[in-house]
Amino acid sequence: MSTNELRQIRRAFQGLQTLYQIDLPKVDSGLIHDLLIRELNKKSDDVSTLAPFYIVEIRTVKGTDQD
Repeated sequence: MSTNELRQIRRAFQGLQTLYQIDLPKVDSGLIHDLLIRELNKKSDDVSTLAPFYIVEIRTVKGTDQD
């Protein structure tokens, strides 16, 4: 892989990260990436696997804007 190819991949990845932040600003981009990778790796004829399920724990302090 050439340096130019790696630079193009980085640029595309940064663009994807920007889209995550614009469209889903409150969601951890790592979770979005994980979901997309799992969907790509899932075989279309494999109905035995369930959709990914995530549990997110949130702690706030008194007076925090919950939105």
